[in-house]
Amino acid sequence: MTIQEISILATKTFTQVVQLITPEQWDMDMPKDFQTSSDSTPTLRTVIDYHAYDDAWIPDMLAGKTMAEVGEDKYKGDILGKDRLATFAEIAGTACDAIENVTDLTKTVHCSFGDYDTAGYLHQVMFFRGIRSYDVAKAIGADFTLPPELVTSLYVELAPLADEWRKIGVFGPEVSVGSDASDLEKLLGLTGRTL
Repeated sequence: MTIQEISILATKTFTQVVQLITPEQWDMDMPKDFQTSSDSTPTLRTVIDYHAYDDAWIPDMLAGKTMAEVGEDKYKGDILGKDRLATFAEIAGTACDAIENVTDLTKTVHCSFGDYDTAGYLHQVMFFRGIRSYDVAKAIGADFTLPPELVTSLYVELAPLADEWRKIGVFGPEVSVGSDASDLEKLLGLTGRTL
């Protein structure tokens, strides 16, 4: 699979998980083992709102625009509105369309935390959404299985980068798994997670 295809699959997979959220779950606290850069415990609503915000930026980022050019506040606030699930799917669909149209993986993307080439940016997209698909499904108790081709592709792409990402605090310490571990266990272990 290409980087674009993996990123689209990860985004679609996360969207499928979001569609499984029930009305009474939105304000639940995320589990203690939910990995986040914040010291506070986020609610499910906070997590999904951030993903919607992040997805909304993808078309502008891939078009080479800076946040200042777009307007830093453009996607702030309650962008999901009353029909949260449908609006989330719409935002993610627009993001997938933008990813599908990528032809130059060397083009510069201007993120709020620095400039990256498009390939590096799409790595962030795929890992964030792919791993979060598992995290959120587990947190809401959903009977959901990650697509095997997504798990395998994420592992192949992440393996050479995991230590670098671990050094900057994106992942926790690697969890050792046995030689007979499933691809999902290997992927989760690489990111400091367990089944």
